[in-house]
Amino acid sequence: MLLEARERTDVVLPVYIVSATEKKDKTGRTYITGELKDKSMTVRYNLWDSDNVSCPVPKADTYAKVKGKVESFNGKKQITILTLTTLSPDAVDPNDFKKTSSQDIEKMWDEFTQLAGSLKDPVVHAIAMHFVHDEAFGKALQYAPAGRQVHNAWIGGLLEHLLAVATLCNTAAQYYNAHSYDQKLQRDIALFGALFHDIGKLWEYDYTSPEIKVTTIGELQGHIQMGAQAIADAAEKLYPTPTEDEQRVIQQLVHIVLSHHGTLENGSPVNPKTPEAILVHYLDNMDTKMMNACENITACNTEFTDRIYVQENARLFNTFKKR
Repeated sequence: MLLEARERTDVVLPVYIVSATEKKDKTGRTYITGELKDKSMTVRYNLWDSDNVSCPVPKADTYAKVKGKVESFNGKKQITILTLTTLSPDAVDPNDFKKTSSQDIEKMWDEFTQLAGSLKDPVVHAIAMHFVHDEAFGKALQYAPAGRQVHNAWIGGLLEHLLAVATLCNTAAQYYNAHSYDQKLQRDIALFGALFHDIGKLWEYDYTSPEIKVTTIGELQGHIQMGAQAIADAAEKLYPTPTEDEQRVIQQLVHIVLSHHGTLENGSPVNPKTPEAILVHYLDNMDTKMMNACENITACNTEFTDRIYVQENARLFNTFKKR
């Protein structure tokens, strides 16, 4: 696998070609560059002097067996392709090229459903069970990624992220209620928000091919809008004529989804305006940045990573590298 391939060695691997761009080097010779991936990671590649090679050249969204030399550029692994053989899509399983969560997905789903089942508020519990008992929802959530690149971009990644945020939220709500809020912080509303704030990503991303792509509706609406709408629709189905108290709870649940990115410039149509929404926003942001940091540092071979946009454009110190 690419992750295990050592620098300055030759490898022969089946890969998925993510992208392929024709460029010219300083001498005017044509070469092909882009990204390729296997189940373990995505790396840059180059096929030099592509006009004069006897093998096929890389094409985006195709499968191939490549022989190449593993190298490093700016601290990141890359491949110089020496030869390439095209593989028929019928001869490969796309799942063999998709990264999968390192955690036990069935166990995570059990933990997710247990947390959802612990919700005591009748309205919150009913809406949570509406989703948990939907077989199609459960299957989709256990498979979906949480993003394309930034964090948890793999099979089971969305469930992994939601469970992390929910576990942190459950602990934090208990702490603040015991030390600051005198049991006034609505743990059930906050925990529901943590469990379901990103469910719109089930419809935002297409992961049928090894490359995660944004769906048409995902481009037009985004996961925040779609997630909020899904919860509002479930609530309307369960409570077609809600009481004032029921409506207040439903509004707070939808608000957490709408505000979990924190600011308008980060995609939320409204800022967090309840303690529960504030808690979910910051825990979501923390898990996103922690997973992003771990992924970037794991892939880094130098003392510092490149600058990372979601880390305030910082270069992260490689604490994983053996000194």
